[in-house]
This record gives sequence, C-alpha cells and structure tokens, in this order.
Amino acid sequence: MMNLLRLLIGVAGVGLIVKFTPILDLLYLFFMIVCIPLMLMLSIGMITANTFNLITQQGNDFFATMKERVNHYRETENLSGGGKEVSA
Repeated sequence: MMNLLRLLIGVAGVGLIVKFTPILDLLYLFFMIVCIPLMLMLSIGMITANTFNLITQQGNDFFATMKERVNHYRETENLSGGGKEVSA
C-alpha cells in the first residue's frame, strides 16, 4: 500500500511540474546560457591548442633541419681538409 502511495505522489509531482513549469522554455534558456558558450569556449580552445602544436612542430622541424645542415657542413669540412685547425 505504501509503495502505491509513493508511486501516486511521484506521478502527481511529475504532472504538476509538467503542467505548471515551462520546461521547454527552461531547456531553451539552459541551451542558450550554458551549452552555446561552452561549445564556443571548447572550439576556441581546440583552435588555440592546434595552432600552438603546429607552431611548436614547425619550430622543432626548423631546428632539426638546421642541426642536420650544420653537422653535414662540419663533416664535409673535415673530410675535405678545408677546415682551419687551431693550435694552442
């Protein structure tokens, strides 16, 4: 009997909420106030994170290329004997 009474009170509560509360308006406001700004911030965050990663990767590639060229230049100078030797 007690379970049936709880069930009826729950159904009545849901009925009152649906009848007297503008649920669709509240959902619309939630979407406009919370969801859209959150999606905007996430989009901006993804753009900035990817831009930072792209710039960092290009910088790393540049320095790796320069290091490779310097090492190649040093090897060719040592092989050709054209390098200046400094004596102490």
